[in-house]
Amino acid sequence: TLVEAAGLPLLELCPEGKSTQTELCREGSSLMPLIDDPKGFNWKTAAFSQYPREDKYMGYTMRTNRYRYTEWVGFRRAPIYKPDWTELNATELYDHMHDPEENFNLAIGGNQ
Repeated sequence: TLVEAAGLPLLELCPEGKSTQTELCREGSSLMPLIDDPKGFNWKTAAFSQYPREDKYMGYTMRTNRYRYTEWVGFRRAPIYKPDWTELNATELYDHMHDPEENFNLAIGGNQ
């Protein structure tokens, strides 16, 4: 997004599954269509992110206007840098309409 906004030449897309082997590339989608036309652009209805925990897990999250869902899975660091989806450490599901402070994890039966 920043490169495009600055009018610089765009970087090539990272090759599938090989971004760690590429010196310089880009991933994801540009935000420029949304910036240029915030009301007319059909944007995603969820945001996706990942965050490390305890240097051995990676949290993969999907966030909508109402919910946040996260799975914490084992993560293999150097030289592989890949999640181990067979090693599920924890799951979180919060309903922000009824629980904006995330006190009740619905994935483990949290009551509101």
